[in-house]
Amino acid sequence: MPSGSLDIFRNRSAHEWFINASAERVRAGQVNGRPAVFVLPQVDDPLFADSMVIVAEPFGITVVIGEGLPFDEVLKVARGIRP
Repeated sequence: MPSGSLDIFRNRSAHEWFINASAERVRAGQVNGRPAVFVLPQVDDPLFADSMVIVAEPFGITVVIGEGLPFDEVLKVARGIRP
């Protein structure tokens, strides 16, 4: 079982979120049919080991950040959140 922490943010007015990641770690995607941005962890550098899923919502955005967790686990949580 992976060990780390998970944060979930929901912002009712924002439609953007700052990320500090190289382009190689960022991917476009979808979560439950909604546009999303995926930020993969940089496995060779513990300072950038966070995974992130940012989902566009009708009200704003939802952001799920996993610190020290595999990207697949963070994505699973993001898929389970309903607007």
